[in-house]
Amino acid sequence: MQITLCSISSRLEQYDTELLVSRQDCTVIYGVELNTERLTLLDPGVLYITSSEESLGMLLDSDCINILYAAPCAAAANDALNRCSDLPVAKNLILLRNAACGAAVYHELRDLLYAWRRFNTNCEKLHNMLLQGCDLQKLLDEAYGMLENPFALCDMSFTLIATPRQLKQDAPVAEFLATYDGKGGFSSCYDVYRNKRRFEMVNLNDYPQLIIEHEIDDYAYMISNIRINGQLAAFISVFEYERPFHEFDYELVAVLCKMVSLEMQKDSFLSNASGKYDEYLLYHLLEKDSLPNPIPELSRLSSATSKASGCYMLVISIRDYERENTMLQFLSKKLEEILPGAITLIYKGCIIAAATRCSSRRLLPEDLQDLQTLLLAHSLQCGISQRFNCLSEVRPHYQQALKALKLGSTLHKGEVLYFYEKYVLYDLLELSTSVEKLRTHCHPALAVLLEYDSQYNTCFTSTLYCYLQNVCNQSKTAQALHIQRSTLLYRIKKIQEIADIQLGDAELGLHLGMSFKMLELAGDWKNGDGYAKKPGQGASRFWQGYE
Repeated sequence: MQITLCSISSRLEQYDTELLVSRQDCTVIYGVELNTERLTLLDPGVLYITSSEESLGMLLDSDCINILYAAPCAAAANDALNRCSDLPVAKNLILLRNAACGAAVYHELRDLLYAWRRFNTNCEKLHNMLLQGCDLQKLLDEAYGMLENPFALCDMSFTLIATPRQLKQDAPVAEFLATYDGKGGFSSCYDVYRNKRRFEMVNLNDYPQLIIEHEIDDYAYMISNIRINGQLAAFISVFEYERPFHEFDYELVAVLCKMVSLEMQKDSFLSNASGKYDEYLLYHLLEKDSLPNPIPELSRLSSATSKASGCYMLVISIRDYERENTMLQFLSKKLEEILPGAITLIYKGCIIAAATRCSSRRLLPEDLQDLQTLLLAHSLQCGISQRFNCLSEVRPHYQQALKALKLGSTLHKGEVLYFYEKYVLYDLLELSTSVEKLRTHCHPALAVLLEYDSQYNTCFTSTLYCYLQNVCNQSKTAQALHIQRSTLLYRIKKIQEIADIQLGDAELGLHLGMSFKMLELAGDWKNGDGYAKKPGQGASRFWQGYE
């Protein structure tokens, strides 16, 4: 950061100033002088302040470039402008219309330039420490003396990595540190930050952001992200406690984050983080489709798999519009709390979880109520694989969960849990043929019913779907449709007459059931909506697809 004449002019607007002549307004200013009468040597990098017409004349006739003139009256200001504009030498003249403010302007600019020089000195000191091989802790300790406010370095799950060792342990500071204690301390803040899109604000800006949330406390925080190889890896949170933030604090924190990023790539803080053995094993299985040799002895995943009655792979994704405003690492940690023993990993923009289950009973939605609550609260969706019992099956079951997520979020958008066993047939259909050819494999009876429903505004196709879903059980079907059993019998009779079929045949029922899934996969059918017409497409056109 540099202090230029243009930035000084904009800063002094409160004093009723105006940059009248700007020949070199990008000139870097590193000094300011008030009593110009005593000066003999003039520096092009210094801004000279005067309220004397005689002194102004001397400055205009000299090689001086940057002048701030506190004009005693309007006539003097106009005279200065005329004299300056007629000179052949390039000049920068800032006019201060209130001469009484000259001293205040001088002191403000002097303090600004002192802070700027201090900032440059601090940056140079941090750079030298990095070049000398100082570790991350020493870097943070030195930065604490520069910022003069408490700060914390945390990973993306809001777990504390390191703090300066000199922090005072009074109540507000201790409470600030406890927020990142790794025991869910940030949970109370997470929803507030997310609802106000604070994460998005920080994630999309590499410059530190000021956060003030009175719902949480009365203090202000400066938060800046840390990227490693372009990926968000951690952040620094500075607590405005000892003194108010200065503008150069933001610049210093931005520089500190870049240095911490370089240090974290080789520092033991990351390599010694808990759970890395399990994450390594899970990542290897997802990438290599084979077991590592040897398997890490400390891995919970390998021991849990051998003891559990079954394992499941979960793939959790965030909806696109919430991607930048959601901290997947934090939710990954919450997921491990909801599913004890689960191993989680951020992989290809999703949360991947390997969850074990001691019960031999298959996993059901009612077993995952807490997970559903988490998903609904944070705009998440989850695909769940079938059960498996061997580490070598991690990757294919990950692919099952991924496919369940893809198909479920397309076919059943209102849900958040998608079990692969519900989408096996859709997967097979998608693998065996293209969407364009799905209609040609459907039973022609459906085309007839859809055409009839479209023409006469009836619901025979939906009735047939519900009847097949309930395994041709008349009582359950009537109950599901909220109609009398006699009404259902009438509809079944009409369906058989219209479509020229005899329900009750096992092969026919299988073909019809598969046909509904083909239409659903092709986007032509959704239960409850009947035939999903496309713009400009009538029922007769739909019928043509089956001829």
